[in-house]
Amino acid sequence: MTDLTKEGCQFIEDTLVAAARYSGNQKSHKKQLSASQLGNDDLQIYLKYMHGGKDSTQFEANTFGSIYHLGAEVAFRNIPEVETELPLQYALSNGWLITGTVDLVLNKYKVIADHKTTTATSISSTIKDGKNSSYGLQMGVYKWLLFKNRQVNDYSAVLPMVDKGFSYFKANKFNQLAFVAIDTHSLEDIEAMLLEKTNKLQEYIDLGVEPAECANLFWYAPRGQKKKRMRCLHYCDQADNCKAFKEDYSAQQSVAQSLMGL
Repeated sequence: MTDLTKEGCQFIEDTLVAAARYSGNQKSHKKQLSASQLGNDDLQIYLKYMHGGKDSTQFEANTFGSIYHLGAEVAFRNIPEVETELPLQYALSNGWLITGTVDLVLNKYKVIADHKTTTATSISSTIKDGKNSSYGLQMGVYKWLLFKNRQVNDYSAVLPMVDKGFSYFKANKFNQLAFVAIDTHSLEDIEAMLLEKTNKLQEYIDLGVEPAECANLFWYAPRGQKKKRMRCLHYCDQADNCKAFKEDYSAQQSVAQSLMGL
């Protein structure tokens, strides 16, 4: 591959990453919680509040999902009674702003939908956990925001979930595009959860104390390697600001160097 071809390839990646860049709040010290954060660990949200968000610089798993979102948005654009990328927000009584952008609103069918590109394992766990899954909580917040902004509470929530690992050469548990209907928590319960979450975060902020380490770190050992915090490495933009991750990474480096006699 010539240098000019390499530059062209880098241009392709940079353009895709830029197009997929998160459009929500990335600034620090903003009392703002997005719908997708309700199911997140407190530490991850706290660190984003303290340091702001960090944009991806290379094509990653979340980039793939965002590119699919862009294509889906174009597919449904300008169709009567269909809204795409509907931004909603509402301020809680404690001053925290709850935000969310609904991927798809089908007013004719009274359906809100959020596109997901994921795995069969994630689809299974979402079905199993239902309204308590991270996606279920997210959809519950969307319905709450829709009610607060439009006073409607008769829309159902659906997740069109694309199985990235689908193949005609293996036994698949789901269709490549699986539709998962979510029976969300009541509006009252969602509001109570949002208040509890944000009040707890505010307490950490006021005391200047970091929340406990995240619960599920997606520990995984690639072939021939030691276990790694896959969530920290590939699914969190706050790894550089996380003491627990940096201390663990530093300890692993020290062990590796000692084994190498350095």
